[in-house]
Amino acid sequence: MAEELPKKGDPETIYVIDISSYVFRAYHALPPLSNSKGEPTHAVAGVCSMLLKLLREHEPHGVIVAMDSKERSFRKELYEPYKANRPPAPPDLRQQMIRVREVVDAWGMSPIEAPGFEADDIIATLVAQARDKGLRVVIVSADKDLLQLVGPDVVMYDTMRNKVFGTEETREKLGVEPGQVRDLLALMGDSSDNVPGVPSVGQKTAAKLLEEFGSLEGIYANLENITRKALKAKLTDHREDARASRELVTLRTDVAIDPEAVTRPYDGGDTGALRALFSELELTRLLAQLQAASPDESTPLVEGHYETITTPEGLARVARAIRETGRFALYSVMDIDDPIRAELVGVSVSWLEGVSAYIPLGHRYIGAPDHLSWEDAGPVLKPLLENSLIPKLALAKREEVFWARRGVTLRGVRFDPSLASYLLDPARHAHRLQDVARQELDGELTEGEAVRGKGKKALTWDEVEVSAVAAYANERADFTFRLSELLTPRMHEGEFERLFYEVELPLAGAGDDGAHRDPGRYRAPRGALGRGRRRAGDAAHPLHRARRPRLQRILAEAARDHPVRRARPPGHQEDQDRPLDRPWGPGGACRHASAAPGDSRISLRFQAQEHVFRRFTARGESRHWPYPYTLQPTGGGHRAPLVE
Repeated sequence: MAEELPKKGDPETIYVIDISSYVFRAYHALPPLSNSKGEPTHAVAGVCSMLLKLLREHEPHGVIVAMDSKERSFRKELYEPYKANRPPAPPDLRQQMIRVREVVDAWGMSPIEAPGFEADDIIATLVAQARDKGLRVVIVSADKDLLQLVGPDVVMYDTMRNKVFGTEETREKLGVEPGQVRDLLALMGDSSDNVPGVPSVGQKTAAKLLEEFGSLEGIYANLENITRKALKAKLTDHREDARASRELVTLRTDVAIDPEAVTRPYDGGDTGALRALFSELELTRLLAQLQAASPDESTPLVEGHYETITTPEGLARVARAIRETGRFALYSVMDIDDPIRAELVGVSVSWLEGVSAYIPLGHRYIGAPDHLSWEDAGPVLKPLLENSLIPKLALAKREEVFWARRGVTLRGVRFDPSLASYLLDPARHAHRLQDVARQELDGELTEGEAVRGKGKKALTWDEVEVSAVAAYANERADFTFRLSELLTPRMHEGEFERLFYEVELPLAGAGDDGAHRDPGRYRAPRGALGRGRRRAGDAAHPLHRARRPRLQRILAEAARDHPVRRARPPGHQEDQDRPLDRPWGPGGACRHASAAPGDSRISLRFQAQEHVFRRFTARGESRHWPYPYTLQPTGGGHRAPLVE
C-alpha cells in the first residue's frame, strides 16, 4: 500500500523542509528571471511557489526549515576532498539564497542553521527529537541521503514529483531497507559529493551484497564467501574507503538545536513583510496567490480597491493620480463588442496594482444614475490618452481602433497582455485577457456573459447597471496593470524585446508615437515588417461574427458576377470555363496592381473584396475598410489592390 501524508493540520505532525535542495533545483530547472532592477529571482520564485503550495494544500501544524551552514563542514575535517569537486556557487545563486532566507524568516518557518553542520544533520537531529516526543515527521526533500531516516513515524515527501517515500517506497527505489541506506551509500560512493565508496560497485551490486550479508560489517566479515574475484578484490583493496564513506554519509543526530522547536506551532509569519518582499522582487503572481490564501488580512484582496467616478472632482482626482504615477492601464467599455461600430459606454483606468476607477459615460437604461458625459470627461481624458509620454497598458488593437473613431489618437501604448502571452507561449490555448490572468496570476475574471446575459436575451453594455459594469471593467483594467508588472520584465529578455516592441506592438497599431494608421491610406512598408504586415492581413482585421452570413452572400454574388479563369502556361489545353479553385498569390491577394477586366490573374478572393469595397464606399464607410491596402481604379477601369 502506497505511503500517504498525514491529514491536513494534524497537530501531531511537523514538516521539516530541506530548503537548500529546492533552491538548487529551482535555480537549474527554471529559465532565468529578474525584476526590473536586474536582480535575479527565478530560484526564489520556484522555492516560494513550492512553499505556498505546501501550505495551501497540507496546512501543516508545525513547519521548520533546515539550512546549510556557511562555515566549513565537519566532514571536511574527516575527509579533505569531501565536495572538493564542486565549483563555487554562481553569484546569482548566492544572491538568491540570501533572498530565500529573508522569505523564510518573513514566513515564520523557524529557519535553523548550525555552524559546521549541513541541513541533513539538522533534519536528522529534528527527527530524533520529534520521535522522542511522539511526533510524526514529514521531510520535504528529494535527497536520497535522507531516506536513511524513513521509518514508521517518518516519511519523505518530494513535492515536485508529488511522491511520498515510506519504507516500501525506499525499498523500491534503492533495493534496501531504510536502515541499510547509509551502508548502500558507503559502498556506492557519491560522485556529486566526492564520497569515494568502492570503485565499480553500483546500486544493484551494493543492494545485492546488503541483502545477502545485512550490513557493511557483515560484508567484510564474509569476504571469503564472495565468489566474484574482481568484486572481492575491490572490496578488500578499498576497505578503508568504504568505512570512511560510511562515516561521511551518516547523518548526525546531536546538533545543538532548541528541543522545543519541534513543538512550536506555525503561526503564518508576517504576511505584511512577505508581501513587501514579493513586491520588491516583483513576484506578482505569487503576491496574488498569497493574497488569495490570506483573506482575513486587512490589506487589499485580489479584487483590489475599485471605485466609480461620477463627478468632475472625482475625475480630476483620478487624472492627477495618473500623472503622478506616470502610467495607467486602460479598458474601454463599448455598447457592442465591435470597436469599429461600437459607441462609448465608459472607461476604466488603473494606475496602481489593486486600484482602479470606472468612469461611466454612456449608460442609457431607465433609472440609470447621473454620470458624466463624454463632453464633460473628454477635456480631461483626451489629453491623457493622446500623451505619448504617459505609457498605456491595454489591448492595443481594440483600444486604438475604437478611440480613432472618436477622433482620439491613442499614443504611448507600451504593453498588451494578449501579445505578451502569445510571445511567451504561442502554444497556449487562448490569449484573451481572462485566459492570461488565469494562467499567470491564478485570477478568475468575470466573463461578459455573466454580466449582460447571453444569446437573444443578452443586453448591450449601455443597458447594464453601472455597478455591474464598473466591477467588470475595473477588474479588467486592474489585471491588465498586474500583468504588465509581471510580464514586462520578460519582454526585455533576448529576442522578446525586439519582437514585442518593434514588430508586434506596431502591427497592433501602437507604434512608437502611437499615431493612428488609417487603413484606407496604409501602404505596406518594405522589408521584413512589411511582409509580416501583409501576412497578418485578414487576421489583424477579423469581420464581426454577425456579418458572416452577409459576407457569404457577397462572396456568392461575386463568384456569380465575375467568373474567373485559371492562369495557364502557353499551349496548355483545358476546359476554358473551369473556375479557379483557390485564391491566387500569397494570402489570396493579386500580385499585380493593374489588371484588365476578365484577366485570369485576378483571384476570386480579390473579386469578392472588390465587391465588398464597393458596398463600403456606397455607404460612405470606406475609412472602415478592414484590409491593409486600398482599391483604386486602373487604366482598364478595374480596381486592384496596392501591395508591394
